[in-house]
Amino acid sequence: MNGLRRAVASIAAALVAAACSATVDTSWHSEAGYRWRSLAVSHRDHSGFKLLKSGATGITHANLVDDAHALANRNLLIGAGAAIADVDGDGLPDIFLASVERPAALYHNDGGMHFTDVTSSSGIDTRGLATTCAAFADVDGDGNIDLVVGTLGGPIKLWRGDGKGHFTDATAESGLIGGYAATALTFADVDGDGDLDLYVGTYKVRNALDAYPPQARAFDQVVKKIDGKYVVVDEWKKEYRVEDRPDLGGVMRSQRADPDLFFVNDGKGHFTRAPISGARWVGADGKPLTEDPDYFTLAARFYDVNGDGAPDLYVCNDFEDPDQFWINDGHGNFRMAPWNAVRQTSNTCMSVDFGDVNRDGVVDFFTADMMSPTADARLRQFPTHTALAKPVGFVNDRAQWMRNALQIGRGDGSWAEVADMAGVAATDWTWGSAFIDVDLDGFEDLVALNGHRWDVRDADTFERIRNSFPRVAWNAEQKEFPRLAARSFVLRNRGDLTFADMSQTWGIGTETAISQGIALADLDGDGALDIVATRLDEPAVIYHNEAGAPRIAVRLRGRMPNTRGIGAKVTVRARTLPAQTRDEDFDRVRLAFGILRVNVIGELTARHHAWVLVHQIREHAKFVVSERHRPALHCHGRVPWIEDDVAAAELRVCTSG
Repeated sequence: MNGLRRAVASIAAALVAAACSATVDTSWHSEAGYRWRSLAVSHRDHSGFKLLKSGATGITHANLVDDAHALANRNLLIGAGAAIADVDGDGLPDIFLASVERPAALYHNDGGMHFTDVTSSSGIDTRGLATTCAAFADVDGDGNIDLVVGTLGGPIKLWRGDGKGHFTDATAESGLIGGYAATALTFADVDGDGDLDLYVGTYKVRNALDAYPPQARAFDQVVKKIDGKYVVVDEWKKEYRVEDRPDLGGVMRSQRADPDLFFVNDGKGHFTRAPISGARWVGADGKPLTEDPDYFTLAARFYDVNGDGAPDLYVCNDFEDPDQFWINDGHGNFRMAPWNAVRQTSNTCMSVDFGDVNRDGVVDFFTADMMSPTADARLRQFPTHTALAKPVGFVNDRAQWMRNALQIGRGDGSWAEVADMAGVAATDWTWGSAFIDVDLDGFEDLVALNGHRWDVRDADTFERIRNSFPRVAWNAEQKEFPRLAARSFVLRNRGDLTFADMSQTWGIGTETAISQGIALADLDGDGALDIVATRLDEPAVIYHNEAGAPRIAVRLRGRMPNTRGIGAKVTVRARTLPAQTRDEDFDRVRLAFGILRVNVIGELTARHHAWVLVHQIREHAKFVVSERHRPALHCHGRVPWIEDDVAAAELRVCTSG
């Protein structure tokens, strides 16, 4: 019996006897082109999460926003994100937490799900900055993790890491420009040159609804009809635009937000801003965009949706700004997906994640919105969408509804929206969302975090304010609305395109809070993904994944400059499960896959543009796989894996040019 099987037997015996504990040899074994080790897994007979708060984790940093400041600028309430990476090379992922009205914080992972604030010694200094989002990535290809941080109206910061937990501010020479309300950072090699380019989603530094009284920004003050056309008068052109929206019944006045930003990396961590217009970005009609979009973006994500090896881009926009779904031609040029690719979207899109819900090998995706889960709550609320009759003969519309959207890929470049049928349409005022295989059964489940400072959907409060005497001041109305501390959701994928609410059973919905940012990582090295959730007005929490099912963990080590293999597609096949595929993302620390049964030999394939990796695998192991040379087809090494009485497997590393 091999060491792994002896460890499994020992753990089982310990559980039965409750008198001793087994240890697993987790030392690394280096082989040609890869290394592996066993995972120390607690063999529990249940799935779900254990909520860990500051008393257990040591994480006391909180995103605190003063009511008076939020009333002066509601955009302070859009949340502060988290980023996770092993910044010092000790094998444990560390946590960075953004914060709008206090300095951000970096926490070192001490092991045992405990963390220590090391901000002061790290070289990271965000004093005076309203940090909103963050991402770890190796931007200069030196093998060390760097940190990019977005702010509300300040610079986009870059700190270069030395691989030992210390960072140096490199913003001045980075080429990154600021002055915008950055809400989303997403990295990918968009043009196939090997380095990581950056898309920055932006919102608005200050909302016009807070900056100007209602009388000043009334429609007839902002928009005039000149020569038969509605136009925005000159003094308001920086704040508003007029759009022809036949899908919404005519002309619409929309508030302008900040323009999103796109930066091309030179491979050494210096970025050049490229316009999101012109020949590189074209509409669904094939015509180049004439100006950079200035929508209220809350999330953006690169992901290869059509399997051609090039990262595509989905941009989530708030209010009735339409989402943007960009398809990459493989050379870093983007074209908007045609109108019939997606026929219906969320209205106030808050976040997006990609997966393969039904395991048919075609990419699906989920967008979060803010529909309440109960009928009685909906009867008391105003929706954010404009419900209008569809004009006769108008076929190329894309309806926007205030509810989550689950888009199931058909495999022909189009998606079917099935959120209602699947049971995932309503998870309340949702911010962060993510696919995660909680119970490691091979099917991706769904987590949705929610809540808000003031529930401005509440119709009763709206009526009370409207009929109040004396009137509530226009810039104090928001505070009249009830606080929305809500229970977050985890929905189990049944494997048949329907989901079951497991929020209470799996430990996500056990208490109310205003939960916003989400980040996934295997924080304790057991091969299962844990969740870091940021909260408004209280410290971030950790949901520790307590799944006991068999699993493997995968981390890729790419060639310079993409040293983390971002964009690789990892597929796991086992006789007991459908194929599981996941892109290696910049914002997930390791990939976790369930393989359901002990002692099942499977196959792992990683593909990134021109190279392919193939392995024979077993449960309860972690692989770190190195990218090999790209020219021609080569298979590096035929090495024995774990020998037992079932079979002797092989691990192969193959590359093609």
